[in-house]
Amino acid sequence: MADGIEFALARRILRLGGRKRGRPLSDMIARTPDEGLVVVDAKAAQAGFSVQWDALRPLVEYVARQRDRQRGNSEVIGAMIVSSAFAQSDQALTEISRRFQGEARVPLSFLAAETLASTVEALSTQSELRSAVRWSRVVLGGRILLEAIRREIEAARVERMPRGR
Repeated sequence: MADGIEFALARRILRLGGRKRGRPLSDMIARTPDEGLVVVDAKAAQAGFSVQWDALRPLVEYVARQRDRQRGNSEVIGAMIVSSAFAQSDQALTEISRRFQGEARVPLSFLAAETLASTVEALSTQSELRSAVRWSRVVLGGRILLEAIRREIEAARVERMPRGR
């Protein structure tokens, strides 16, 4: 999962939680090509992760901690939960994201593993566009839809000046 995010963003990510078990840290911090930071939490769930507000409290705290740590460096533009799937509807995830934004002052986005895999596949044939995708327009809160990512990839393809011209 972390490797897929790294590839899609064309940036190294900082892996925290998985390597430092027992410490109150998010799983990853990802830097977008436009220098924004996304606090990422990965959730293993065979039948789809059921997002409950009480379980989000640590993520609110991780975002606050990163906002403090990154002061003067990079802006935390959002939080993201990555899982195999999500039990809630798109509307319910959007409502959870709004509540999260009220608490953490950044949107919470939900990325399904299948969407991440499709994103990696789409960018693998046009990897030069990875750094031109405006990820801040993708991590706006709620479920991240593959169609939104594809629109951003297409906009990058159309608008980006090819090298050597």
